[in-house]
Amino acid sequence: MSHHKRPGSGANALADLAEYERIFLPDPLGTRRQNRLWRCAGYSDERLRPSFRETAGLRRGHADPLPLDQVFMTLEGATILITGSNRGLGRTLVGAGLEVGAKKIYAAARCSADVANDDPRIVPIELDVCDPASIERARATCGDVDILINNAASLANASTYRAKALAPARTEMETNFWGLVGMCRAFAPVLEGREGSAIVNILSMGALAGIPFCGSYCASKAAAWSFTQALRLELAASGTAVVAVFPGPIATEMARPHEREGRWPAEEVARAIYEGLARGDPHIFPDPVAQSVAASYAADPWGLPTRFAGSID
Repeated sequence: MSHHKRPGSGANALADLAEYERIFLPDPLGTRRQNRLWRCAGYSDERLRPSFRETAGLRRGHADPLPLDQVFMTLEGATILITGSNRGLGRTLVGAGLEVGAKKIYAAARCSADVANDDPRIVPIELDVCDPASIERARATCGDVDILINNAASLANASTYRAKALAPARTEMETNFWGLVGMCRAFAPVLEGREGSAIVNILSMGALAGIPFCGSYCASKAAAWSFTQALRLELAASGTAVVAVFPGPIATEMARPHEREGRWPAEEVARAIYEGLARGDPHIFPDPVAQSVAASYAADPWGLPTRFAGSID
C-alpha cells in the first residue's frame, strides 16, 4: 500500500494546499529543488537524490521538518493502473513498477494480448480511453487501485494547419485530453479516501508551450495540464494526490519519427517518475531535456516557444 503525508483534509484542505504550494513551489512549476530544506531536515548532499529503491521511508522536506518515521509515499505494495501499457513508456512503467515493489499492476491497452504478461503481478486489461463504456468496465474490474497513471497518448506528427484533414488532430485531443478526463472522472471516486492514492498524468514539455509541427498535440497536452491543475485543487480534500509529469523526448515507438539528439531511454524516464512519486513531487521532469525546459520556463515563460522553434532542424 502506498502512503503519503498530505497537506490537509476537510474544510482546511485548500488553504493547507495553498500554503504547501507556497513553501515548495516558489517558481511557476516548482522546478527548483528544496535542497536547503532537505539539509535542515538532516539529509546529507549524498541523500538529496536517493535512488527509487531507497525512497521508502524518506519524507519530503518541510519548513517544519516531518519526523523521520513519516513517509510521503511508499510504492511497495501498491496496486497501479497504467494506460497505454502495450508499448513505449507505458510498457516500461509496468516493468519499473514491478521493480519498486508494486503488489499488482493493471496493464491496460486497447488489445490486452499486446501487453507483456511475464509476471504474475501483471494483470492485462482491455481499455480504450476514448470509449466511455470501456472505461466503465475497467473501473468495475480495477476497484482496488491505489495509483492511476494516465499514460495513453496519440501523436499525429504533422502540422495541423497544413493538414488535409483534422481527423488526426481530433484523435489527439480525444485521447490526450478527453481520455485522460474520462479516466480521472471514473477513478477519482475509487481513489477517494484510499490511503496513499494518487493520479499521475503523463503530459509533455509541449504542454508548456507549442512545438512547431506538433501544434495540436501540444494543445491537447496543454489542456490536460490545465485540467490537472484544477483537479489537484478539487481533490485536495479527498486526500488523492494529483501529479503532473513532463517528459522530454523519449526513445519510444511513438516519438521515433521525431528523432533528435538527446533522446532519453524510456527505462531511465520511468525510474525517474517513480523516484519523483516517492519524493512526493507534484511536478516531475524525468529527464535532462525536460529539466532544462523547466528551468527555461521558470526563468522566461514567454520565451519558451522561441526556444522550441530554434530546436527544429
